[in-house]
Amino acid sequence: MAYELGPLDDAFFTGGVEVHIVELSKALVRMGQSVTFLTGNTPHTKKEVWIDGIRVIRTEKFGLMKRTWNPDVLTFTRQLLFPPLAVQKILGFQERFDIIHGHIYTAGLTAYLVGKLKHAVSINTIHGSYYEVWHLLRSKRKARVYKAAERIIATLVGKLVDAQIHTESSFAKKVVEWGVGKEKVHVIFNGVNLNRFFPNKPLTDAIPRDLPIIMTARRLVPKCGVKYLVESAPIVLKRHKVRFVIIGEGPEKQKLVKKAKDLGLKIGEDILFLGSLPHEKIPNYMAAADIVAVPSIVEATSVLVMEAMAMEKPVIATNINGIREITEHLTTSYLVEPRNPKALAEGIIILLEDKLLSKKIAKKAKEKARKEFSWENIAKKTLNLYQKTLALKN
Repeated sequence: MAYELGPLDDAFFTGGVEVHIVELSKALVRMGQSVTFLTGNTPHTKKEVWIDGIRVIRTEKFGLMKRTWNPDVLTFTRQLLFPPLAVQKILGFQERFDIIHGHIYTAGLTAYLVGKLKHAVSINTIHGSYYEVWHLLRSKRKARVYKAAERIIATLVGKLVDAQIHTESSFAKKVVEWGVGKEKVHVIFNGVNLNRFFPNKPLTDAIPRDLPIIMTARRLVPKCGVKYLVESAPIVLKRHKVRFVIIGEGPEKQKLVKKAKDLGLKIGEDILFLGSLPHEKIPNYMAAADIVAVPSIVEATSVLVMEAMAMEKPVIATNINGIREITEHLTTSYLVEPRNPKALAEGIIILLEDKLLSKKIAKKAKEKARKEFSWENIAKKTLNLYQKTLALKN
């Protein structure tokens, strides 16, 4: 496995991609596979450590990787530094690797280069795409540049590697339209750790339970749409006394806190900003939630949605490609128009008032998550692809 961001020595990580890599790797280890996760160095960590059977190795040069580490954002500089350092590191290994699996674009290019040099199969996973929403996240000029760049690099990596995995279908179809062979493009969803996320987990005592809790756990970046949840809060509070709980850090945090204050929300009472938490602690916090909100502008098959489903929590989420692919409106979730605080608020109010609907959605969601989204299922599909691709290459 190769990706620029990885877990710390105590297994602390926050992003969906890191969750995917670590949980997939753990499941592969349980299936008898040997997994090494090559990532960039981070402050106050060892160059090599074992985490749940996964060998984690960190690349470094003159302290540059440490200086470019940001737990909330994958910086452009880190993306540029990682491929040459990763290639150099892997070429120095004595052991032979059958599969080099790089996640997202630059690590995908790294997988291709190392695969060629080490005569190994190269796999790339694309964890969703901003292609359809760049115009919402950047200026018109930058959006055009980013869309063109993403089209070029996604197609290039897809043509170079032996197989490309997508965690949702819509961008996979785009890549095929752009010229990557259909036989090389595969869709394998994200997953959920069912041994960690399950109903009736012990509740954290860090959140008061005197009011219903509307919770989200996101990186505080524009694509996650947390500002729309904040904007929905005053509408909900006119009808119901509830508490909004936001878990996560990111460059948008101060803007979100200011927006909450400007909207008349009381910080620490109407809305709590709890910062980042180790992933293993999220279930105890989610156990306190009455509703889990996922107000994203763009998502792959959302890990947070799957985790909430597995914990039998009613989910309100935006009706976008990656979420729509794993859940269904009024059956396993309540879906609303993206970037619409009023619709989000109305959906929250419906779930608060219609207890039978909330319970029905949550129960059906739990059943679906347990049947379809375990990391064991995802690992089996991934291992099957590894074996098929190895057989074709040999």
